[in-house]
Amino acid sequence: MIPSPRRALAIILVLLAGPPSMARAQIVNVQTRFSELVEDGVSASFDASADWRTGNIDLLVLGGQASVQYGLGAQQLMGSLRGELTLGESIEDGRRTFEHIRYRYWFANRWSIESFAQHEFDPQRRYRVRLLLGLGPRWVPIHEEPRSLALGLALMGERIEISEGLQEDSGQRSSFLRASSYIIGRISLGDALSLTQSFYVQPRVMVPRDFRLLAETGLMIPLTEIVALNFAFIAAMQSRPPEDVAPLDTRLLSQITIRL
Repeated sequence: MIPSPRRALAIILVLLAGPPSMARAQIVNVQTRFSELVEDGVSASFDASADWRTGNIDLLVLGGQASVQYGLGAQQLMGSLRGELTLGESIEDGRRTFEHIRYRYWFANRWSIESFAQHEFDPQRRYRVRLLLGLGPRWVPIHEEPRSLALGLALMGERIEISEGLQEDSGQRSSFLRASSYIIGRISLGDALSLTQSFYVQPRVMVPRDFRLLAETGLMIPLTEIVALNFAFIAAMQSRPPEDVAPLDTRLLSQITIRL
């Protein structure tokens, strides 16, 4: 049986994308998991991924994510939970967890104010704890099918605790203020494809040489009304990472998404 063009394209992209890499993005972009539409009610999505490698490196990486969005009038409440487990002889602690919650209030047709909180645990990046709290405005200058554009700016507090080890910054604790800005564009390419491009910039207040950058390109291919394939290429930079952590990360991610 010859597959349909949509399914054939999906299979080709899976082969090209390959498994997700071990790199960790410094900024985590969760907003592409949520809809721009302000609708009453609850919606949810679930993602799953697996990466099994043998040969020079024997690894098994299992990942999952759940996202929930609730709308009531001009208010939106969004939450996302991620977990990842890396198993391998060379991995001391392969756990990784991430939680994000965001509240958005629309006070005008295209303007809203949003606040968010985030917690992250990632021993491979030497983060025992990373906490974020932020507040700022959001503007959506374009929101007409098949495209949308959103821009945001927030003042964000960051708390970091570095894992214990042999490095000089072992166990270090620090707190900073950062300015977090982003731009997110979406476009639907017919019924088969949806393309998303995101950029984040997070300089430290009064110390602009201490910054974080992220660029993410995402492609979604729906297979059924509720099931889709998601691909993303993520490039992130942190100018002052923990000791023994690379400043530049790249990741090619492929996963299955179920939307309810």
